[in-house]
Amino acid sequence: MSSLAGLGRSLPGANPAQNHFVGNRHRERVAALDGATVSVRFTRQIRKQVLSVPLTALVAIGTDRFAVYVREGRVRRRIVVSPGLSADGYVEVEGKGLREGMTVETGE
Repeated sequence: MSSLAGLGRSLPGANPAQNHFVGNRHRERVAALDGATVSVRFTRQIRKQVLSVPLTALVAIGTDRFAVYVREGRVRRRIVVSPGLSADGYVEVEGKGLREGMTVETGE
């Protein structure tokens, strides 16, 4: 189980085939880094004031249709959602009756 979070998440998305060059004006401070491996994250889009759930909470209910199962006390119900941006194991969701703070079921 996980709580539905109201988070702004960003979508990483640099094309690995693109070349990007980063310069360093202080070469004397960076010794022997020529050819070093680096990780770079590019943010293509940011959405604020959205609801997000763990990716494992999404359940496929047909071709291009998804839902989440929410728990309210002992009552379990399915809410059809439209997924949006995803990052870091979470996905933005919109759905009728879905609100921040709800408890959603998650898979393993």
